[in-house]
Parts: sequence; C-alpha cells; structure tokens
Amino acid sequence: MKPVPTPIENNETTWEEYYMNSMQILLNVIDPNVLIAEIARAGGKTEGIMTPRIIKVADAMPGELGFLVHKTYIALMTNVWPNIAASFAQPIQNGRRSMLEYGIDFIVGESKIPGHFKRPRYSISYPKHSILFRDGFHLQLVSSDQPESVAGRSGVHAFIEEMKHNKGEKLKSRLFPSLRGSSAKIRECRYYQGITGVSDTARVDLGEDNWFEEYEKFINKDLIEEIITVSLHVNAALYETYKIEQLFRQEKNPVAIEKLRLAQEKPKRQLQLWMPRLNDMSRNATFYMRASSFVNKDILGPKFFKTQLESLDIEEFLTAICAIRKKQ
Repeated sequence: MKPVPTPIENNETTWEEYYMNSMQILLNVIDPNVLIAEIARAGGKTEGIMTPRIIKVADAMPGELGFLVHKTYIALMTNVWPNIAASFAQPIQNGRRSMLEYGIDFIVGESKIPGHFKRPRYSISYPKHSILFRDGFHLQLVSSDQPESVAGRSGVHAFIEEMKHNKGEKLKSRLFPSLRGSSAKIRECRYYQGITGVSDTARVDLGEDNWFEEYEKFINKDLIEEIITVSLHVNAALYETYKIEQLFRQEKNPVAIEKLRLAQEKPKRQLQLWMPRLNDMSRNATFYMRASSFVNKDILGPKFFKTQLESLDIEEFLTAICAIRKKQ
C-alpha cells in the first residue's frame, strides 16, 4: 500500500491507500524525466504508470501543453483514452468522489472552457482531440501517423502509448523536436522535455518497431540509486508532515499544539533541503523498466496465465506474457 495525496473540495490534502505492484511502486518512486516501460500484457501500465504520470505532469506544469500519442486517433479515442478516464474515475474518500471528476477537474473534446478552469498558455487548436485540466494543462491527442498536427507547437512532455506500434523515426524527427516548452521556470521542472512511454515487448519478426529499446543503455545506475534513496526520505517527510497537520486540527491544548509545531520543523527542513536536489537529479534521469505479466500475478491469479498458455502459441506467450524479446 502506498499513500497518495489527492485534492478535495476544500483544498486540503487527504491520503488514500492505493495498491501498486512492485514494478509500479519502483517507477513512481524514481519518477524520472524519461520513463520507458516495456511491460507485458496485463502488467498494469495504464493505471499504475501512465495515469499517475499524467496527473503529476499536469500538476507540475499548469497552463502548458503535452502530447498523448498513439499510432492512430481511432486507437486513442476508443482504447487509450477510455482506459485513462477509467483510472481517473476510481473512487476515493470511501466512495464519496472520484479521484478526478469530469467537468470539475478536467474536460475532453469541448471548445467551451468552464469558468473555474485556468486558461491554457496556448490556444486549443483541436478541441475534439484535447484534454484540458482545471489548472490549464492541455493534453493534445496526437497520431504518430499524422505528426503534422504538432508542427510549430511547443510542448513540455510526451506520453506515448503502445510504443511498438509507433514508428520511432517519425517520433524522433517530428514529435520530439516539438518538446521545447516556454518559460525559464518551466525548464526547471523535473518533467520538462520528458517522455513517458509504455508498451508490450515488440515482435520485430512481425514488423513491430523496437525503437524504444535503445533507451535502456541511457540509464545511469548510480544516479537512479541516489534518486531512490532521496525519494524515499522525501516521501517519509511528506507523510510525517501530513500526520502532524492532522493532529493540529484535532488538538485544543496550547501546550500540545506547541509541541506539534516543534515536531513539524524537522520534516519541513528535510523537504526544504532535499526537494530541490531530488528535482534536479530527476530532471537529468532516464529509467527503463522491463517486466513480465508475472509482476501482477497477485491481481491476475493463476487462471490468467493458464488461459494465456492454452490460447497462445509458445512464441507469442514468451513475448506477450514473459517479455522475452524475439529478434528477427
């Protein structure tokens, strides 16, 4: 279980118990600038990787433009976005509300922006293919087969679904050059000019593109280990600060309140010291994760693997379930 901060109506912070498998926990702890995840079928790519990253990037760079990319608009609208929207709609606060609520926290495909939404920095050129968050962060749906839609645009982060179905050459020559952002303040963000990509293992022998595998060699292991260490300390300090704030609201005794105020100083100093350093390290980090479906075995259960073994030929089972690469 991992505590996850979630916004509520009175702008305070609450914490929810949120299940993640070991792969999802590791990726959310590291949370680098470039995150490439080669995860087998049913490994939890959307709800455990893509959705949290979209929320974090939107929160970190309000008013900016990001890209949600797949090979075709049809796949984006009928497969990718519905899965992300379902993750946004998961209940919190004992079912009293959704994690993000449509019309309150985000809108999709609408030209009229609600009054309580912050206006995005750039005008929305394609309302039909746009997701807008209430802080003004604008996520444009992009077909990698038609990358002309990003020509002249200045995005800050790219989210790429099913990387194996996208031609790497088109992404590198058309999409990635559009990740150039705007202000100097935005350039300090850990997600600026970053990439979040998820995919099954590519079958090169079937014509799928394994362009993303090259990012595996860009990992700086020493840097990643430092990020994990600092991130865990930061997470502990955040949680300690939250617990003390909760006690503040309940306490009436002046002496006890003063003790809580003193106790709050230590985690605050830790956050002031380590948050800027963690941001700086993460801004320069690339991490590549490769995992089989077995990483999610506690949720899937043994019957899933039995069914897959019976229905798939051995080559497809090794690739789709075990994440074992088959070269041409």
